Formats: sequence, structure tokens, C-alpha cells
Amino acid sequence: MERILQSAVLATLLCGAAIAQTAPASQAFDAADVHVSTPSSNAFMRVGFSRGRYEVHTATMLDLITIAYAVDGESVYGGPNWLETDRFEIAAKAPADSSEADRVAMLRALLADRFKLVVHKDEKPLDVFALTAGKKVQLKESTGSGDADCNPVGSGPQPYIALECRNFSMADFAKQFRQMAGGYVTHQMVDFTGLKGTYDFTLKWTARGRLRAAAANPEGEANPGISFFEAVDKQLGLKITPEKRSVPVIVVDSVNRTPTANAAGVGKSLPDVPTEFEVATVKPARPGNQTRRIQPKPGGRIEVENIPLKSLIALSWSFEQDEDRIVGAPKWIETSSYDIVAKTADFKMTEPPPFDTVRLMIGALLKERFKLAVHTEDQPVQVWELVVGKRGSKLKEADPASRSTCTRSAGDGGAANVPMINYSCTNTTMVQLAAAMHNIAPAYVDHVAVDATGLKGAYDFTLSWTPKGIVTGQAGRGGGDRANAADPNQPGVASDPSGGITFFDAVEKQLGLHLEGGRKRPQQVLVIDHIEQLVDEN
Repeated sequence: MERILQSAVLATLLCGAAIAQTAPASQAFDAADVHVSTPSSNAFMRVGFSRGRYEVHTATMLDLITIAYAVDGESVYGGPNWLETDRFEIAAKAPADSSEADRVAMLRALLADRFKLVVHKDEKPLDVFALTAGKKVQLKESTGSGDADCNPVGSGPQPYIALECRNFSMADFAKQFRQMAGGYVTHQMVDFTGLKGTYDFTLKWTARGRLRAAAANPEGEANPGISFFEAVDKQLGLKITPEKRSVPVIVVDSVNRTPTANAAGVGKSLPDVPTEFEVATVKPARPGNQTRRIQPKPGGRIEVENIPLKSLIALSWSFEQDEDRIVGAPKWIETSSYDIVAKTADFKMTEPPPFDTVRLMIGALLKERFKLAVHTEDQPVQVWELVVGKRGSKLKEADPASRSTCTRSAGDGGAANVPMINYSCTNTTMVQLAAAMHNIAPAYVDHVAVDATGLKGAYDFTLSWTPKGIVTGQAGRGGGDRANAADPNQPGVASDPSGGITFFDAVEKQLGLHLEGGRKRPQQVLVIDHIEQLVDEN
């Protein structure tokens, strides 16, 4: 698990009427470039700040509101149907010594200015996980300062997820562990402990899938593990319980879909992005090492451990979800792994470089050390085609005024109460569903999927399937898919008699749709024009 790069922001919500005031000059960015994101299969929000440059990548308006008003996405009400689908890029100039709270205030002002965002505060009863203090709290007060931060305990494969955490307030805990224990905490976690300090602690728990597997086969599991909720109770003396509670929410009154135009020459006003490391060592990874990590550290230091060269190339050119679309490369780049220790200048000792800056610098390093040359182009590649099934669609047409959104959650189902993945969508098109499939079920849908249904509307639906490793016969990524390669119109295996269901069968039975393999469509690929094996390691 990578180091947490960003701490939770505790901002006070303004009360009363709609919030869309003009901010003082001290609470506005000096300059800002705002534009629509380029469509990508690797679309997830990323935030970074270094050397006076504040960046937000591929963020929906919902993402931007959650940052600006320090609320969970479930606590944002109303807004147009595109609030969770359209994505934006922001690059802005802020004082190098600005705090995170300062930049959040600047972001609020930018949204009001460039998108004419108007919101107001309210309270609504929501399903939450309430974090409360038990009879005997087992937390050690922090003696240091700094952002909330966790680091893994131990190295290599572990029976537990184990983290050593520092400088955590209970609000930090509620926000950060909602993300880190998402298999358990399926709604926002809210702090009701009343504890005001910051704390240091170590917490270890068993991943939800491993815990379910142990419960289903207790005789074959030497270590039955411990759930996240039990771990928090026994190790920290805190309680986490699902409840319906009245919590603050942000209601979107109005917002423009298109931001106002950028000022002429705004790019020249923004701080430069470093593109190369000041110094770097590259060495073959230690044989037998099971740890794989990429970790930006304060002061501009980057540590890469045991990452295959192909994965480093994919990361540098944003193909990490689509490594199969890297073509023209020799086979050895898949089996050759490397360690990198690098440093770039002019970063504060408390400040790691943004991950998108790390991408650029690793790419430049690969060009230098491996004589790498690449280009992108469109080529026919293997895809899955989403089509209407033989018995017709089972989709329900959506209210066009409702927000387009999809949520993923863990659940249980079937005769044996097997783990399930639920994917529930409202006002979602088939183009959006097909584009999401490679990300939501990569063990089944091992290539990008494209819409060939011919359905032009938007729909409400829920799709539920069993993780591939749990379904009988699905040993390892691609096993079940390729087992039927002779008949690409019948992907995967049948549903498990114990109650599990493959992703392919779920699409067929629940939506009346079908995924056809063995198809080719033009897609952007990364072509390796030239690469050499490492000779001079430094």
C-alpha cells in the first residue's frame, strides 16, 4: 500500500444562504488554467502541489466539490446529471508557502468564478458508519507534528494488512480508513468520538475477501484473520457501527458545465513542472524480492522497488490499466524488474513531488538509461464488444434529470453466502458502462470493452457478480476467459453451483446484454520504437 500523500482537510462549512461569494485576493489563485480532460481509460482524480503549482487531474465536479468543501461524495446533493461524469483539469499558481487549507479556499473561489458554482449547507439523515469511543480507548497521543500518515509494517506478502500511522485526528481516521478499508466501510465514516487530539497507532486486519474465504473453509485456513471492525475495537478501543445519522451536506443549487475561458498566455504564468531527476540510480531488482512499490518521499526523493520495466513504461505514458496495448516491445521488458532511487531539486523536505510529475521524470529516465523511444498511434487491438443478448435487453430507462452515477460496493449472495461485487448505476449510457468494464472487473474483462448494443438511451441498473478467484474453475487472471477461446461468443465459465456468478453471466442474466470476445477495434497503442537493456546502471 502506498504512502498516504494527502491529509484530510477540515474546513468549516458556511451556514445560511447560498455560498458563491467573491474571495479576497489572498484566497484566490494567482493564475489558473482550467479545461476539460482528454477521455482516458485511466480516469481517476489526482491532486498535487509542489513549488507553487497546484494541480488537479481528471476530476469530476463532484470530486472538486468534495475537496473544496471537505465532505464525502455521498454528502453532495442535487446538481445536474453530468456532475459525476464530465472531468476537468486544473493547473494553478499559489504561494509556495500556502497551507492546504489556503489552497482549499482558493479552489472554492475558483469553482465559484470559473464554473459559477452556487451551493448551500443543509443537514440530512444518511447511512453512515459511526466512529465512537469504546470503554477503553487504546490510542497514544502524538508527540510530533505533520500530516496524517501511514506506512506498511513488514514487507512481502502478509496475512494481514498492517499499518503504522502517525498524527491522526479522529476526523482523519474516519476519512482515510473509509478509503483503505473500503471492502468493509461501504458508506462514509463520521467521527462521533469527541476525541480532539492527534494520535499514533498500529492497526492490522484481514482483507475482506481473504476473511470470507477463511470463513467458507475454516479447516483449510490456519489463520482465520480478523475483520477491520474487530481490529479497530480490540486494538484501538474504538467502535464502528452502521447507523442512520443526521450529518452536514452540501446542496448544489447551480453550476455551469463549461468553465469560463482561460486568460491569454496563462500557461506562461504557472510554475514550471520538473521533467528530469537531478540524480538517479537504476539497478536490477534483488532476486526473490516480493515487494513492489513506487513511493514519492518528502524532499523530492523517489523510491521504486522491484517494478517490471513494462510497468514503468506503462506508468510513464498512462497505460497502467492497459499494458496489453504496449506493442513492439521485446519479451524481456516483462520479466526484467528494477529498483530506482532518484532525487529532484527544489522540493521542500516535507513535500513529496506530485505523482504526475513522477510519471514525467521516470519517463525521461527510461529514455536516457534504456535508450527508449516510443510513439502513440491507433491500431486494431483485441476488445470485448458489448451487445444486446438474444432475448433482448432487461434495462430500465432512467429519469433524464437524475444524476449520472455508478457506485461499487461489496456484498454477499447465493446459497453459500459467497462474496459479491455490486455495481449500481443511474442514468448511465451503454458507452459509459462498456468503458467502465475493464476497470471494474479486470480479472474477467482483460481488454477494453466497447459498446456495440445500438442502445442510445440512459438506464438504471444493478450488476452483481462473484470475484473471479472465488468462482469454481476461475484460477488466476484470464483463466476462465481464455478457456473458451475456441468460442469467443461464450466467454467465461458457468455460474458456480454454490451460488457464485461470473461477470459474464451477470451481464447476460441481469441486464440482457452479452460480451463477445475475439473482436478487434482501432484503439490508441504505445509503440516501442527502440529499447536497449541496461548496461551502465548509473
